Amino acid sequence: MTNNPISLAIKAARRSVRVGINLARLGLVDSFRIFNIYAISPLAMRIQPNYLRLYRRMKRNRHNSQVKDLIDSWRGKEKELLDRGVTGYTTELGELGLEPDMASRIRGKLESTADVIIADVDQDGFLLSHFGPLEGSPTVSQEEFVKRNRFDLQVVGLPGPSGEGVVGLRKDYRGDISAFATELVAVHKLGLAGCSVPAIIAVDFDRLRLTISFIRGRVLREALAKLGATVRDRDVEVHDTFISLSEKESELKRISEGRHVLAKVVDEEFIDKLFEQVRMVHQAGFILNDIKYGNVIIEAESGDPYLIDFDMTHDYSDTKDSLFRALRDGDIQNFNHHFVTDHMTYSKIKAMPKIERIYAPAYFGSGIRAGQIWDVEAGYGRWQYILAPNLPSLEGKRTLDLGTNN
Repeated sequence: MTNNPISLAIKAARRSVRVGINLARLGLVDSFRIFNIYAISPLAMRIQPNYLRLYRRMKRNRHNSQVKDLIDSWRGKEKELLDRGVTGYTTELGELGLEPDMASRIRGKLESTADVIIADVDQDGFLLSHFGPLEGSPTVSQEEFVKRNRFDLQVVGLPGPSGEGVVGLRKDYRGDISAFATELVAVHKLGLAGCSVPAIIAVDFDRLRLTISFIRGRVLREALAKLGATVRDRDVEVHDTFISLSEKESELKRISEGRHVLAKVVDEEFIDKLFEQVRMVHQAGFILNDIKYGNVIIEAESGDPYLIDFDMTHDYSDTKDSLFRALRDGDIQNFNHHFVTDHMTYSKIKAMPKIERIYAPAYFGSGIRAGQIWDVEAGYGRWQYILAPNLPSLEGKRTLDLGTNN
């Protein structure tokens, strides 16, 4: 039989059937699922990218079809959302860096209104302040203001529990109900998971507006730009070397510009902490899809990283399955490229040479294995087929040494 695509597919199918029989014998079919069986086949590297793209599209389509019901569900849990806002990150009006008389004016207005617009935020995060300069925040005039491409952002003051007034960042999704629901759920669930993200302090389900806590500090993109990196939209649009580039080429050049001065802004400890935040996001069941310098804030007091902007995340927290590890690769690869790191990805592990003759075969999930895991005479296969059914549950227990080829 020649190695044309059809014969290769037949060979792969036959092998998948053989593997499936062994997995069924071990009681592993549910945990492996279809992707894991195919991940062991010769066609794995060919079908994996297309399969993952299809899977993501199906998940997104399902989200969009159910988004109205999702909004109605969260509308009934508004108190739960806002309770998290009280206990999460908070910036009080006095911490914003306004002149005292301007802060007093805002407090006076808050006695008779639900919120006060303090500043409009432009495409590069610059503030058009309506109450004078804000300490530590980049500001622009009306003429310099660059209109945002997607959603509108405003810095707003709201009444606070202490009577001081709190500062929030209000996002108007311009009627995009899917993006509104996506960010609402992500910010809330990631906050509950202990991630360094803003907290929801106000929500308008009718006008599709979400107000999150204002994080004090510097946006990493702006810190890089001050050292000469061409990373802001306003600079890229007028820079000669960017004019002839495609959108993808322009994005890669921006990252290269940022990488050149990154070490002058943040150290390895900061980057490690930032990756730990990405890891926590993944552990909570979310894919970020939008890691970039403009979505990282260096918090003013602690110097720690905070993540912002979650309207492009994918939520797998309720259905996180064996495909999730492969889906994380995009975030990790993007992080590696931005922050000059080399964190391991699923695809890198899959590309490693397989060791078939190994003392104790092991399975690590998502089709990643060492040795012949379906061999019931040693290692993982022996555990699943012989030992596990004859032992009480080990969940929550400590083991000194399993032994017996495990």
